[in-house]
Amino acid sequence: MTIQQIAAEYEIHPTQVLDWKKILANGLPQAFESKRGGRSGSDDFERARQELHSKIEELTVKLDFVVKKQATQPVKRAKRQRILKLSPPRLI
Repeated sequence: MTIQQIAAEYEIHPTQVLDWKKILANGLPQAFESKRGGRSGSDDFERARQELHSKIEELTVKLDFVVKKQATQPVKRAKRQRILKLSPPRLI
């Protein structure tokens, strides 16, 4: 497939296709190189995954605390009405 055909198919300028080709040609070898010798990217993935799971647990505990705290405190009628009052959306 030629650059002209690709540009026509995706309705972009051929120069954009050439720019992307240059970026890909320059960056492709680094995409397959390991950052830490023989280690793969799965170590980075596992570390990020563990951090995200820890953050999810932390936020879940905080949310549970707030929900329980709110459930034990009565809400005054005026405040409840203010919370439930819906305002019309603003159109720009």
